[in-house]
Amino acid sequence: MNILPVWFVFGLLGLIEAAEYCTEIGPTGKKEMFLGEVILFGEEGTKIEASKYCGTHLRDLTQTHIAHLYSGNTYSIEWGSSTCGNESSTSKGRVWIDWPGLGWKNGVLYTDDVITSFSTDYGTFEGITTFTVPADTAAVTTRMRAMVVQDETNPNPDAIHPCSQFAFGGTTDFGIVISSPPKYCTDIGPTSDLDSTLGSVSITGAQGSGFTVVKYCGEGLRDLTATHTVKLIIGQTYTITWGADTCGDVFYAAGTMWIDWLGVGWRENRDYTDDELSPVINYPQSGTTTTQFTVPAHAKVGITRMRGMVIEDSYPDDVRPCRDFPFGGVTDFGVEIFSS
Repeated sequence: MNILPVWFVFGLLGLIEAAEYCTEIGPTGKKEMFLGEVILFGEEGTKIEASKYCGTHLRDLTQTHIAHLYSGNTYSIEWGSSTCGNESSTSKGRVWIDWPGLGWKNGVLYTDDVITSFSTDYGTFEGITTFTVPADTAAVTTRMRAMVVQDETNPNPDAIHPCSQFAFGGTTDFGIVISSPPKYCTDIGPTSDLDSTLGSVSITGAQGSGFTVVKYCGEGLRDLTATHTVKLIIGQTYTITWGADTCGDVFYAAGTMWIDWLGVGWRENRDYTDDELSPVINYPQSGTTTTQFTVPAHAKVGITRMRGMVIEDSYPDDVRPCRDFPFGGVTDFGVEIFSS
């Protein structure tokens, strides 16, 4: 279970209570089929992991089991049915997320909120399902409901809704926080594929991760975040080799490397000096730099990115993550931050 800041938890609870949810729901009995284990990995190191519950009525874990999701991103949920008695029963199940954060009322199917469902004629069920947060989902604090219903007469999962009442089965609610993913400026220089560029970049991280990539003689941003990634641990020190190279003639250049430690993105007209792995390096000609850096204590656990940039004929103050320029090179890499 993740430990979240007190201010975050109280803000979350206040928003969850603002929407009205049916809570006087099944099951009323304690035998046979129940909701099984539920696992969902979210952003920023958040995770929902709950074991089966052999109890009656709704189990409310919205205060303690919370996942942070980004609109437009895809996630996997592991869940299913389990038993607290006999296994020879038909069961069906559904999982909903209240995307608009308006609550659930009795008698409504809320089909737009369904992220997965199942039906089985005998025994327990375990499955992993992927779902995508709708791209137009506004920032909201809401909840996810997982439900399993034992019903030999009607095994169709479409027949159940978030407010279903039933004799045997299981229902659990979890906290969900939805926000927009970090945004990075990507429409940046260079506008030419000639002369100065970012040289080869090499780094070794935790758990055998890392990469080596050669220079790139092309226009615009080279985005390698999906293919070249490194894992870093807070408080640990790492070494990265990078520098300036050329795709033609040699000119004076300057450059640096950044990592978005807070995972908030990079915007125009800001220098982000706190994200620099080293001060801006001046290169009268092509050269290689070896930089040591320590992952700061305030780094946010989760997925972020690293950017390397070299600008030709540039002053140090001109080197910023969102700078547009005619000659030089810029490449982005993937970074995953761990607490330990």
